[in-house]
Formats: sequence, structure tokens, C-alpha cells
Amino acid sequence: MRTTFARIGVFVFLTLVLLVRSAAAQESPAAFERLATFLQPGDQIVITDMNGHKTSGRLAGLAAFELQLQPGGSVLDSGVPPVRFDQRDIRQIRFERHDSLLNGTLIGFAAGAAPGIIFIAGRQGGSDPIQDPGIAAGIILVPAVATAAIGSLMDALFFEHRIVYRSTGQRSPLNVSPWLVQSGKGVQVSLRF
Repeated sequence: MRTTFARIGVFVFLTLVLLVRSAAAQESPAAFERLATFLQPGDQIVITDMNGHKTSGRLAGLAAFELQLQPGGSVLDSGVPPVRFDQRDIRQIRFERHDSLLNGTLIGFAAGAAPGIIFIAGRQGGSDPIQDPGIAAGIILVPAVATAAIGSLMDALFFEHRIVYRSTGQRSPLNVSPWLVQSGKGVQVSLRF
């Protein structure tokens, strides 16, 4: 009975040590002044302001204590003026990057074509080699095209999310802000805990 508890205790201890080490190894968000090393104009970002509202768009400009964001996913010179955010108004900036569809397509194509190529090459030295080029192309291309489509789909579905800035300023847990809609006016009160 004691050995069982001792084993459980050692297991829990090692698990906690590994969790703490992996948490310490994560990259911390950069200071606002260093954002230029992480972000380039045109990058897709999501800004969370101090009230918790999120605005997504493309980075239009970056200064020492200010950031300009082109709302939505529109082109930078679309005629819509960029929205300015002061450093004091930003709680968090999250960088989003989609992977290129080409590499997923090529990797999928290669993974699907390889078994067909190996099968045909193995049959060439045997008593019944595949001599019809149409059959050989079908054996290679059908699975290759299917896995290329799967690779492309995987790249389209998954993209990188990375927090590149997080404010260190403390805020009051009580927030009062105006609430303006077409049907009327009001006050929004939120309490954070």
C-alpha cells in the first residue's frame, strides 16, 4: 500500500516538474517597442483593447507608442483609413499566419504518389510487370491527387496564432463605457474578477 502511494507521489511530482519546465520554455510576448522585429506591414493581427473588444485586420503602420490597423482583411491601400491604437489602449496583440497551400499540396502529392511508384517499381522485376502507361499513371496519380487535396485542406484549416504583445499595466476591475446603438443610448458596466 505504501509503495503504491509512493509511486503516485513520484509520478505527480515528475508531472508537475515537467509542466513547470514546459511553461517556462514558452516564448513570452515582446515589449511594444520590439514589435517591429515580429510584425511587418500587411501582417494579419487581432488587437484586444483594454475593454476586451477585439479588432482584426492587417497591420498598416507601427510607431514607438502607436499602431495603425486596416480593419477586416482588406488591402492596405483600399481607401478606408486605418484605425489608430495607442499603446495604453492595447491589452493584447495576436499574430495570425496562414500556411502556404502549396507545401501541403506538394507533401500530400508526394505521400500519395510514393506507394504507387514503389509498387510499380517492385512489379517491374517480377513475372507480371505493369507495361500499360495508363494503368501505371492511374496507380500513381489517383492516390496522389486525393492526398494532395487532403494536404491542401489541412493547410487551409490550420494556421498559427501567436501572442506578440501583452500589456503589463494593471486596470481597474470596474469598467464603465458608453453604449451607442441606432435604437438608443446607454452605459455599459463590466466587472472583471
